[in-house]
Amino acid sequence: MEVVTKTSRKSTRRSRNGCRTCRARHIKCDEAPGACNNCTSTKRHCDGYDLGRLQGKKRKASVAALQDVGVHLGWVATSDEQRCFSFFMHCSVPDLTDLFNAPLWQKQALQMSLGDRAVYHAANMLGALHEDSNDNNMRLSGENLRRSQHRVALEQASRSFAHLHARKASQDPQFQEVVLLCCLLFIMGDMVLGRYENAFNHLRSGLRVLKEAQQKQNINKCLRETYARLEALAPHFGTGHQPLFPAVELGSPELDLSVSPFKTPADVHRIVCGYSNVAVPFLAKCWSLSPAQRAADYVELAHDRDIYIASFRRIELMLDDFYREFEPNATYQERKGVELLRLQIPGHYISLETCLMEGPAPESLLASFTRHMEAHERFMALFPERPTISLGHGVIPALGVVVTRGPTYSIRLRALKALSSWPHCEGFLNSNVIACVGIECLKAELLRKGQGEMPFFNENESEELTKFWSETVRSVPQLEKWSPVRSAQILQEGPV
Repeated sequence: MEVVTKTSRKSTRRSRNGCRTCRARHIKCDEAPGACNNCTSTKRHCDGYDLGRLQGKKRKASVAALQDVGVHLGWVATSDEQRCFSFFMHCSVPDLTDLFNAPLWQKQALQMSLGDRAVYHAANMLGALHEDSNDNNMRLSGENLRRSQHRVALEQASRSFAHLHARKASQDPQFQEVVLLCCLLFIMGDMVLGRYENAFNHLRSGLRVLKEAQQKQNINKCLRETYARLEALAPHFGTGHQPLFPAVELGSPELDLSVSPFKTPADVHRIVCGYSNVAVPFLAKCWSLSPAQRAADYVELAHDRDIYIASFRRIELMLDDFYREFEPNATYQERKGVELLRLQIPGHYISLETCLMEGPAPESLLASFTRHMEAHERFMALFPERPTISLGHGVIPALGVVVTRGPTYSIRLRALKALSSWPHCEGFLNSNVIACVGIECLKAELLRKGQGEMPFFNENESEELTKFWSETVRSVPQLEKWSPVRSAQILQEGPV
């Protein structure tokens, strides 16, 4: 009997760029245009060809984890899809749940992506883009189809849209939540690329669906809260967005501070985010006004500013009492979430205290700026593992105030170091962009004073940041209308 050895077996070469059906079947594809002959000759549906394939690279997720993803799907996934979804599951979801929205991402998003192909492909799209952005230190790159992750992301987004379009007349009661979740994933995908116009279009679409769905009162609470936070952030970007939902008033029952509302970390999140949702649009309004407009409305604006400051001071006192009892028995994750919320309060102080001022803050506010930077540096030292993407209010706006309005150059450089050492996105804000705004603001001030340029970074890093900033200015539509940029007044006299 002839013994068949490994060397005597006839080997076949599987095509790397074959159709999705042949790749899923692990057979060689003849790559015939339109539909391959392997599929048509066996009367199978040829699922077409992808725009590109991911390059081989070691990943954080194990092979076992990748295989486990495929086991739970109701359809066959390619190896690239498994890899993208694994990154989404093991990296993107932990970032998005790093604070408090765990039910939305750990349960709803993951469960729906394993059962709904539109959500699954949208999650793959975000996984591919998030992986690419992580490799690029969260720099805005725009869509670049020369990058394999971007080609795969475009393919996955197209497949998600196709599944949504096929179901647009569906009577499925869950379909509206599918659309809302896909919109969030598309928003984040455009956010990490810096395609803000697309991101805001997706936000408007999601808000319209949410307004229609709310009449039926069957939409997940976490989804509503996430869209409310994104809508509160929108005024910072000069979109002319008219809110679809009325803002919560400070005296409303859900923001009541007559007695301490803090019993659990979820209570802290609800109150701090609720007040942030009201204060952030106010800050955007103040930062976007011209000096003459601020002067004309100063009395009314100052009255509202003082009410917000008093509210945050009351929240801070109540939160300090809560934290003293909560902290000894809290988990690492609970502490990180509450500490980040606590960090936002001094950030609101310096933002509100300076929002009606022109130019750098006076020396009298140096203590407030120093206190905020000390709290931020303490947080970064305590929690070295921090999210690179989130959809909530965070620390970037306040650090932007420090780098553009700080009373001294030393405090501004501390904020620049903090922004540079934590590359991440919060909603529509990117820490790299705000760091560049701060650098350009400092350079402009020094040039006006005739002091020349200050060596903020080493020569190579400074050149890289200058290139990144100039590319950002060219690539981001209406960047000059962003309230942090308008407040810094660095794009008022022409291109950088």
